[in-house]
Formats: sequence, structure tokens, C-alpha cells
Amino acid sequence: MSFLHKLFERPHLILGAPIKRQLDFYKVRPDLATLFLTFRCNSKCTTCTFWTRDKKELQTDELSFEQWKKITNDLHKNGIRNTELFGGNVLLRKDVLIPLLYHLQTLGWKVTIPTNQIGLDPRTIKALVDTEVSTLYISTDGIDEYQNEIRGFKGADNLNAKVVRAIRDYRDKSGRKYPKLVCNTTISKYNVDIMEKIPGFALEMGFDSVAYEYAGEMDDEVISNSLIDGLKPTPMFVQQNGQSILASKEQAKEIKRKIKLVKRQYRYAPIEVETENIDDLSEKQLHRGTIPHKKCYVERVEVTVDPYGNVVSCPVIHNNKYGNLLKDDFKTIWNNENHQRFRQLQNCGDLPMCKHCILGVVRNPSFFRSLKRNFMESGVNAFYRFIASKKKGKFNSNHWDKNHLMDSSNGRHEVNDESLLTVGESHES
Repeated sequence: MSFLHKLFERPHLILGAPIKRQLDFYKVRPDLATLFLTFRCNSKCTTCTFWTRDKKELQTDELSFEQWKKITNDLHKNGIRNTELFGGNVLLRKDVLIPLLYHLQTLGWKVTIPTNQIGLDPRTIKALVDTEVSTLYISTDGIDEYQNEIRGFKGADNLNAKVVRAIRDYRDKSGRKYPKLVCNTTISKYNVDIMEKIPGFALEMGFDSVAYEYAGEMDDEVISNSLIDGLKPTPMFVQQNGQSILASKEQAKEIKRKIKLVKRQYRYAPIEVETENIDDLSEKQLHRGTIPHKKCYVERVEVTVDPYGNVVSCPVIHNNKYGNLLKDDFKTIWNNENHQRFRQLQNCGDLPMCKHCILGVVRNPSFFRSLKRNFMESGVNAFYRFIASKKKGKFNSNHWDKNHLMDSSNGRHEVNDESLLTVGESHES
């Protein structure tokens, strides 16, 4: 059902989501589960520190498919119907990921997956399409060498084209519309120079949409002042060697200018460009790495489960545990004494790192901001997409230099099973 149809025929489908979200907040009633299949990652991104951890240690005691099946069945009984399968790189757990996708399909869950694409082979693509995963967020932080530098390995730029084309080919042959392919771009000081070129690149590659996000960062002082009864959190976005990844004051101004340019340039383009996660931040917040939201929905309406079955505070503070779902049922763990203690510390402002939690921009918009996102912005975007559909074939982007793309005849962007496997397996460790 299109947005315009919802707006005029069933407005409660749009207005109901923000209202339900508020009710769930006060009732501490979750409807989303973030499931970390692994903490291991085989990228070496300049904007993240997950990959610096000991992979062998992290692999110990990771759950099997049968254990995840037990956990998801329990969550299903308690009203969970949506999940984000997270990592690390979930493709390092294809032994779990593929059967779990088919199981979640039988439960009727909506599934989204962020991925660095390393290890995305034909068998996995088949599972993603056949189980109709809702959205695949494909990390694309640059073009050509920018992508290689930021993602931390050579060939990252080539991998995007191969993966997107392979998924679209199988999706088209299967007659399916999902997964929606999102070119997920995290803005940091490393890619401000080329950020406006991403939508044109995504359009040429065959993505369905572009989503701009901003880099998160926490320094040791902020983390050390956020102790949870003596426990020091271990977030994934930590400042490395005193070097910030955040935009300078000048770059922050440039980010705002370029976002306006992109929205204007691609308004009628046959690709959706999502910028609200940058729109919500001021220039000062972009530079300082702070966020505008004070109320945290994540710890109340989202369940976060680590690779070992523990229910933890959130995807950022993932070492504060409430209980283990292999030992106790969800009702016993959720909103227990440990959970309420964490909420108390957060509500009292005793966790300064929450003011730097970039996840809060994505998942903690206020009620009125949520209404605006669901009603006003979605409606405007739907109108522009409707106009774009009438102008199909007439859109030209003079902000995208097609010379960035090598001719497919030279083999650089040629798609076949072997090329996908080779790129994936060479980094899978």
C-alpha cells in the first residue's frame, strides 16, 4: 500500500505508528529485537573499532541455529515481530543466518540486515531474496579509493557493484521486490569531499535508496564517566589514538550545504534519498559528536541480544547484561531489577555517553519529530517519487561523473558466482 493511499484511505496506519511507539515506551513493551549473531568483523573501518577485538575470543560460545531458534520463538511469544540481524559481520555466521532467515519467515517477522558484504555468496543471496528480507543496508561510505580507505581493504569499491547487481538479478528472476537495497552512507571527516556524489553512484549501481547517517564517536573520558555500578561500557565507536573522525567546524557547514544540494538535485530522481539523520543534527552537534534527543526509546521498546544469548542494555552498551535467554524466559528477564537500575542511571543523567550515542538520532526521535518523519516527510517524498515515476528516463544528474564507473567489459564490475566468493572468502577470518 502506497503512502498516498494510506494518507487518504487509512490515515491511522501512518498516525498510529508514532502513537503506538509512545504507548510502548511508557509500558516498556518491545516490538523489535536487535540480534547480534556475532561480534566478529572482517572489515577494518576507520569509523569503527569492533574489528580490533580478539576474534577467537569473541567466537567462543557463539550460539548455534537451534539456540537462536529457541530464543526467537520465546521472543515471538512475547510480541516481537521485527528484527535487525546485526554484527560484526553477520555473514561470518552463515551457518546460523541462512536457516534463521527461513525460520523467521515462518514466524512472519520483518527482517532488516546491515552488511559490509564480505562473504555474500549466491547461496546467501538466494536466502535473502527467497525469505523476502525487508531491507539490506549495504555499507557504502565512498566511491573508488574512498571506499577502500574507509572500509579498510582493497576491493571494497568493486564489491558494491558485484553484490547489488547479483541481488537485483536474482530478485528480478524471482519476481520479488525485496530485499530493498539501501546504499547506507556514514558521513565522517573522511568522506565529506565526495558525499554529494553518492546518490548518483547509487542510481547507476541499481540501489533502491540512499540513507545518509553520521559517524558516532565516544572518547575514553566520556566512557569512564558512564560506569554502571562499576562496569565500564565497551561501545563500538571509540576514539582511536586521540584522533577524531568527526567533522571539523568547516566540514560541518559543508555537510549541511551538501545535504541541501543533494535533496534539491535528487528530488525527482528515481531513487529515494534519506537525509533525516543528518537533518536532525546541528552544525555544532556534527562537530562535537552530540545528539539532540534526551529520551531513550531503545532500552524500553527494543530487545538487544548478544551472540551468547544475553539480553543487554542496548546495541551500544552491550556488556551490561540483564539475563540469558537460554537459562530464563524473556518475561523473567525483561524489565527486571538490573534493567530498571540501568534506566534509573540513564534517567538521572549518570551516563554521559548517551549524549554522544549516534544510535539515538536514528531511533530516538521525539513524538512530534516521529510524526513529522512518518507524516510530513514521508508524504513529501512519496509525492516526489510519484512525479519521478512520471518522468522516468528524463532524469539526468550533472553531479555524478559516470567516468567513476569502469566499463563492464574490462571485468571490473563483472558479476559471477566466482567473483563474489573470491572477494568474500579472501577477507573471511
